[in-house]
Amino acid sequence: MSKSSMKNSVYNVLYRLLNVLFPLITVTYVSRSLMADGIGQISYAQNIVSYFTMLAPLGLPSYGTREISKSRLQGCSKIYTELLCINGISTIFFTCLYIIIINMVPKFSSDKVLFYVVGITLYFNLFNIDWLYQGLEEYKYIAFRSLTIKIVCLIMIFIFVKNKEDYLTYTLITSCGTVGNYFFNIVGAHKRVSLYFKQLNIRRHLQPVIYLSFSSIAIELYNAIGVTILGFIGTDTQVGLFSNANKIVRLIQSVISAIGSVLLPKLSYYYMINDQNNIDKLVNKALKIMMLITIPSSLGLIGIADELVPIFFGDSFNDAITTLKILAAVLPILVLNVLFGIQVLIASGQERRYLYTVCIGALVSLALNPPLISFLYQDGAAIASFISEASVAFCTILFAKRFVKFDRDITCYIQVLFASICMFVIVSSIEYINLNLNKLYILIISLLTGVISYFIILLILRNKTLLSLIHTLFTALKNKIA
Repeated sequence: MSKSSMKNSVYNVLYRLLNVLFPLITVTYVSRSLMADGIGQISYAQNIVSYFTMLAPLGLPSYGTREISKSRLQGCSKIYTELLCINGISTIFFTCLYIIIINMVPKFSSDKVLFYVVGITLYFNLFNIDWLYQGLEEYKYIAFRSLTIKIVCLIMIFIFVKNKEDYLTYTLITSCGTVGNYFFNIVGAHKRVSLYFKQLNIRRHLQPVIYLSFSSIAIELYNAIGVTILGFIGTDTQVGLFSNANKIVRLIQSVISAIGSVLLPKLSYYYMINDQNNIDKLVNKALKIMMLITIPSSLGLIGIADELVPIFFGDSFNDAITTLKILAAVLPILVLNVLFGIQVLIASGQERRYLYTVCIGALVSLALNPPLISFLYQDGAAIASFISEASVAFCTILFAKRFVKFDRDITCYIQVLFASICMFVIVSSIEYINLNLNKLYILIISLLTGVISYFIILLILRNKTLLSLIHTLFTALKNKIA
């Protein structure tokens, strides 16, 4: 492999960080402009279109990454063209279906303009070819492309979004920002591949793509069904409360998962050449690093939720504090699902087993969301999310054990858990100390104290994963200077 996992991880983490910082900055700003019901109105429309933007790619984000990675040694233009054709046909079909449903369902047609604007990301899904760049491990290009688009969108939001009446403007800017990424994808693709229409064999991709497509449906069901049911049973305000709380957790999860997501091309390659030793090393190392970050992030988020919610979203979102605490507990489970589901099962060609796991999650979510939301509203949706994600994690790990030999030394995880609990106690205690400071300063102090105390405890315990990361970082910096 020509590019180091370290560099790819850095660029991918940078890309995911941008995906975190941009929504956090914008949601902090627009939550005060659009209020909870305005955010809920937009979130609900985005929730509906997400079913279609999930269906349209037909599992290509994961499958395309794997196939491009496996074929790039022999040239991947043919596979690129085949997958692009599948994506195009699928996008046209689901775009037509989306427009029909928007016009037929009264709840959607009453705010038709909003749904059309949100649907922009679906109409241009044909050009969503991130899988090409990920398969080629072009993470640097992905990161800097995203940075450019997000800066432009951020400036436009600050200029044009001022009050609640600007909700359509905000939606249009965010939708066009996503499409901007697609545009740069297509513009840059010709430098890496070319369209090749001779002897295309689209049929060979259909079975794995269909499995992954059904997996995507199941994932979307247990991820989005809570918001959908909450929108029907509850109010726009409750949808806004859940959506903002969920957004924080999902954004943090996406950054942490970026460390593992760069493994998919490499794992696919190692599975192809049957290099089990490197597979085991990669997965176990990624698991330790991701838990090193995820467990303290989860407990830390629970500890600072009381200050974080009103500061980021305003006092109108205070009822989301409990929701955020429940969802924060889901964070380690989400990361495990990404690592063992996407990175292990899909990389090893086990699309069918992956489908089984996410179907179980979808069934659990469908069973639990209606009764829990009826009694607890946004908190009920959060509890249902926790249980459904846990059921997926349990099944995914059981399947992954057949393809990865797990490291039996659990000392690293015990140290991380101990340090995280100590950090949580420290952070939770700060708000009860009479510092005569406002919530923002208490939040900053809590964050700094939590991070410093966590890493000091791990250093005292001589945590091998942390020491290895520090050594790798200093070696890289030393080589740069030299």
